[in-house]
Amino acid sequence: AEMHGFTIDQDYLKNLKATLIAKVAEIDVKLKETLPDVNIDSGQQLSKALYETLGLPILKRTASGAASVDADTLERLHKQTNNETLSLILDRRGYNKLAATYTTSFIEKRNSITGNVHPSFSNIATETGRLACHSPNFQNLPKKASDLIRRAIIAPDGYTLVFADYSGQEVRILASACRDTGLLQAFNPCYRCIYADNKHKCPKITPSIGRPDYCQPKEVHSFVTSKVFKSQVGDTPIWEIEKKFEKLRGIAKAVTFLLVYGGSEMTLAQRVGITIEEARKIFEEYFAAFPGIKRWIKEMYEFALENGYSKDVLGRRRYYDILDPNHTYESLDCPFYKKPTVTDELRVMGLKQGKEYYKAVMGSLRKAQNQPIQGTAAEMTKQGSLFARKRFRDIGFRANIIGFVHDEIISVCPKNKDQILKTVEQVRLAMSEDIPLIEKYNFPEGLKMTVGISAGDNWGSAKKVDAYLDTF
Repeated sequence: AEMHGFTIDQDYLKNLKATLIAKVAEIDVKLKETLPDVNIDSGQQLSKALYETLGLPILKRTASGAASVDADTLERLHKQTNNETLSLILDRRGYNKLAATYTTSFIEKRNSITGNVHPSFSNIATETGRLACHSPNFQNLPKKASDLIRRAIIAPDGYTLVFADYSGQEVRILASACRDTGLLQAFNPCYRCIYADNKHKCPKITPSIGRPDYCQPKEVHSFVTSKVFKSQVGDTPIWEIEKKFEKLRGIAKAVTFLLVYGGSEMTLAQRVGITIEEARKIFEEYFAAFPGIKRWIKEMYEFALENGYSKDVLGRRRYYDILDPNHTYESLDCPFYKKPTVTDELRVMGLKQGKEYYKAVMGSLRKAQNQPIQGTAAEMTKQGSLFARKRFRDIGFRANIIGFVHDEIISVCPKNKDQILKTVEQVRLAMSEDIPLIEKYNFPEGLKMTVGISAGDNWGSAKKVDAYLDTF
């Protein structure tokens, strides 16, 4: 991947920079009307303008006591107030960052011999095991404008870009790890089966989760919504939940990923604009619907407290200094005054008094909750890429893997229908069928990984393979 590199559209990037600079100038004119004497690039002046002149609520203060104007704080404030001036300021920052980081710098990093940009990928630069990318970093494009930059990544002449990623990878790994029967049913497609009302007649059922492997899976977040918000959703068919209960589905999806990434009730409250008490109630309802998840989190906490590290399913460890079991209770480095225990409500007992101890321990435990999921996902993606490369070589393909974006594998292949379809099939088989899910990843029988694949002439315009081939 590093040797092949990405082909970039220089003219597009140059035009994009000019466009972004023009947009910043337009915003500056509008901001002058609201904040005529304010230097927007001065944090001190901006803070005074937002919180004193405009009277916006202060959500966070810096270490020196000043009202914060960092990006996360302003994003939260905008979500809460929908203030137009804040919207302009956030857009201005985004355009400036894009112009400075993702236009000229990409062009400057082109290799003079190949003409491509060759980012470096590291297998040891992250604690979770994910591949890190730098010089430049293609994995950290701003969400709001990522398509603008992705359009600059183009296929070489006569070739097509092919993008493959796992569908619901981390949620499936969570289901496998916690073995919660309710969550496993999210991947059981029987709700549309002709045998749905008489499931014991299902002609192809597997003992672990009752999954007929030829059926379409459920939309997992709609399924979770139907269980967590049962009283609101009622008997609404799962396939109608996304349309009829979009907000509830969004909350359910947010909680699922917070559990994957070790998030808290406070994070949920901030993201969806509810009180912490309301967020706590939603977490309780979620755990009531899927008790295996809560039981698994407790086990992860207990393991990390006992050993001072967490590990993914393949054994990769992540150590936490604050949880080092070799600390003596009398030591200032030790956050505990006795052997720590975890209650059924996921409270850690035995902590010394002091917010700094609580924050350090809970921060590490949340990482210990996430690492087995994210680490396993990372290993699965890397192994899938190795199988894909082997398949390309075994059958003499002119396809190559050129990069990675988290759980997405990016390849190039000759631009003709036959080669594209063959590449798609080989990548799909490599990432799904070749991965030893049961033997190596401890998946229950019937729980499978599915792979979503798209193709395009540039990264930003990639679409489903069938739709792309229709353009030929």
